[in-house]
Amino acid sequence: MNISGIGGADSHLSIGQWRDGDLKTPSSLDTPDQITISKEAQYLEKLAESGQIRQEKIDAIREQIQNGTYLKGEKLEQAVSNMLYELGF
Repeated sequence: MNISGIGGADSHLSIGQWRDGDLKTPSSLDTPDQITISKEAQYLEKLAESGQIRQEKIDAIREQIQNGTYLKGEKLEQAVSNMLYELGF
């Protein structure tokens, strides 16, 4: 008699496939995948699709922030408010 390997005749099946003698096939174990896209991601997608991004303005504001010459509070609130209004939020 020659025995090789570990496991029985059905060792190729995963543990969860046998229940009370009932074989469950991999397709019956699968559930459909679901995703949820956050509101922030939806906003960013709308922004990217709008084509209204003006890189030169972004670069100028970024430079002002780095230099400490950009008034953050009031200007930032107004800019965000305008952007949300234009995008329909």
